[in-house]
Amino acid sequence: MYLRFKTISILDPKFYENYLWGGIYLSIVKDDLEGAADLFERGLTFYPKDFRLNYHAGFNYYFEMGDYKKGLEKLTVVENDPQAPGPMKYIINKLRFETTSDYTATLNFLAHSYEINKDPVIRKKLAKDIYALKAEMDLKCLNEGKSDCAT
Repeated sequence: MYLRFKTISILDPKFYENYLWGGIYLSIVKDDLEGAADLFERGLTFYPKDFRLNYHAGFNYYFEMGDYKKGLEKLTVVENDPQAPGPMKYIINKLRFETTSDYTATLNFLAHSYEINKDPVIRKKLAKDIYALKAEMDLKCLNEGKSDCAT
């Protein structure tokens, strides 16, 4: 099937649906992850900021292929897109933390999200996440034998 989708992309390079639905089909139905990645990349050369192509390419790279860096790169392109679901920034931040383990950046993001969010349920969840992250940071600091750890 990959060769058929590739042929279509050569015959009609701006046929958007070929890239989107062909990539999804190859990734999910046929389990041809490399073929799907190639098809998404071909589409992204013509539609580099497209939400759906970047979203599905990012999902394919991150969750299916285990290429966390490339997956996160694709998802980050569309994190502020109007089509992005509400929790998209939180998901990307979690993926970024899992990929880089950057405690400070994650803590700053969570604190900022806590400050700007008015929903009490979400604020409560964010407060728990901030507490858990600080505890993890402090435990790591103590395990490394540092003397300037927070208590």
